[in-house]
Amino acid sequence: MTFDVRHINDETKRQAIDNIKKAIDEIAKEKRVEVKLEQYWDANGQHFAGKVIDTVKAGAEAYGYSYQFITSSPLHDASYIADIAETGMIFIPCEKGLSHREEEYASYEDIEKGVNTLLYTVKSLAK
Repeated sequence: MTFDVRHINDETKRQAIDNIKKAIDEIAKEKRVEVKLEQYWDANGQHFAGKVIDTVKAGAEAYGYSYQFITSSPLHDASYIADIAETGMIFIPCEKGLSHREEEYASYEDIEKGVNTLLYTVKSLAK
């Protein structure tokens, strides 16, 4: 079995992992089974540049698009670029909230909104 814990705050993530390990140990003792826990990967949270985030927001507002701020835990390329350059990300809605799966679907309208917001952001930051 594997489990994946992600959070933008590293201390919160560590606490969650500790809680899960403790619960697993307690269940193993109760059921009298041996459990071996092995952590094979860890990634810290990444905060993006306020300037980029503000520009993305301005782009969405300029077109009259609705938006929300989200935290994305998967390690996108942007997480690594953020170590060396001001970075941000734009996400668009996927049908039924499914992304990074075969069933992922985004409407052409939502894709267009994402592209327009990206274009606004790039042009604004290039000035």
